[in-house]
Parts: sequence; structure tokens; C-alpha cells
Amino acid sequence: MDKSRTRELFERASRVVPGGIHSNIRYMQPFPYIFERGRGARLFDVDGEEYIDCVVNYGALILGHGDRRVTEAAKQQLDSGLTCGVESELSIKLAERLNSIIPCAEMVKFSLSGTEAVAHALNIVRGYTGKDKIIKIEGGYNGWSDTVIVSVHPDPSKAGPASAPNKIYETRGVPQNAKENTIIIPFNDEDVAEKTIRDNRDKVAALIVEPVVFNSGAIMPKEGYLQHLREVTEKNDVLLIFDEVITGFRLAPGGGQEYFDVTPDLATFAKAMANGFPISAVAGRRDIMKVSAPGGG
Repeated sequence: MDKSRTRELFERASRVVPGGIHSNIRYMQPFPYIFERGRGARLFDVDGEEYIDCVVNYGALILGHGDRRVTEAAKQQLDSGLTCGVESELSIKLAERLNSIIPCAEMVKFSLSGTEAVAHALNIVRGYTGKDKIIKIEGGYNGWSDTVIVSVHPDPSKAGPASAPNKIYETRGVPQNAKENTIIIPFNDEDVAEKTIRDNRDKVAALIVEPVVFNSGAIMPKEGYLQHLREVTEKNDVLLIFDEVITGFRLAPGGGQEYFDVTPDLATFAKAMANGFPISAVAGRRDIMKVSAPGGG
């Protein structure tokens, strides 16, 4: 298989981009894939090879590449103006639509990526509760912000005991105060979750969890696990955030919370929300979301 064009482009990229890639998840030897175009469920690389796309932009392209409905809607909006730096009726319509289909949504705030949506959600819960610590699931991916870029794919030899995982950071440069404000627990362990929440209830603002841990092999929650998290967080005055960046609009129109019939306090959405276009959202209870209004609601 001739990959001369891919090799040439990667060598060029390596001279102007650290590692030759803009996201380290794309790193591979001897060089990454470099694609030219996509159509439906297929991708075509710069050397003319055709692939079935099983990655679909890490879950974003729920309708595939070049879906005509999405493309036509984008073209119409381009003719009207792409961005204006102020509010639009279209954003209000979208917020109303999301509020109508997402169980936890009483108010919505938009951003551009899943990482941003999670970062906003964490700021909101800290502002609402006055507490700093966040509980995160080992093996869960919640974006690249300092609080949560930890123990996503930890080295098993360094991960520590399942009942009390060590914090293994995925990148350098995370400040110490961020490290001190994150607690790691295993997925699907009700006892550890309950004890950790109970013992830290005065310090923990929220627990963030993917309803299905897709970034570690699509691990489904045990029967009753998410409901148990809901009950324990409510009992201990800790907020519950569902990271629905992958599960949202995929497991059900209302995401994992609709599918599993468990309603969190807040939820984050991105990826399938716009079939690859950059938009994300935090949705949740009105009283909590109002913290993000001018003046803090």
C-alpha cells in the first residue's frame, strides 16, 4: 500500500505542529491517517485509499459525513451570517428545543466543545454550592480541563487499588490546586461511591459521570447503579452531573438520562448535537443554571 503522500504531509506537519498532530489521540506509528474527504460512512485518504469509518469523529458524526440535511442547513446559515457576537433567535429556538427533550433541562447555555461544556458545568456547580471538590470516575473522559484530565487511561501498575484509585494525570501542566480538588472513584462500585460522597459531602460540589463509560470500552452501568448515585448525591447535598457528550441524542433523544430513567441536576452535550459542527451545551435545573447569569442570578 503506497502511503507516500501521507508520509510527505506528515513530515511537513511535523515541522510546524508539535508531533505533527493537533490532538494526541491521533498519534500512531509510523504516521497518522491523513484524510482528504468523507461521504456517508466512508473516508478517503490522501493516497486514494477508502475506509469504512468506525470512529465517526469520536461519536460526533451520528448522521455520517456530508449528510445533505445538515449541509443544506449550514449553507443557508452561511448566507445569513455565520456569527455576529450577539444573541440570535436561532439560539433561543434551539434552547427551547433542548429543554423540551432533555429530562433535566430547564435552562441551557451553549459553548463550542465538550471540554468547554464540562468546564462550565463545574464552574456552575462550584458557584451554586460554594464547594470546590469534584468526584470523577476512573476511566471516564470528561474533556481536557484541569479538574478532569486525570485517570482516563491510567497505567494499571500505577493506578492503585480499585477501592481508592490513584490520580494519574494525562498531561503535564496541571496545577496543584486542581489536583487537590479532584477525587477519583471506580465505575459501578456503589459502596465506594456512597462512602466517598458521604465522607466528603462538606467539600464536594458534584459527582460527574458518563451514563455509559464509552471511552473505556462502552462499559454499561450495573442495574440500579445510576439510580443509586442519584439517591446518594441527593441525600448528601452533592450535585450530580451526567456527561452526555457521547450518550446524548444517541442512547435516546434525551440521552442516557432518558434511557436509564435517572435525572441528574446538570448534563453536558456536544458531538452528535450538531453532527460535527462545533457546539455544546450545559443543561440543568433552573435554580442551578441561574448561577451563570450576569451577576450570578
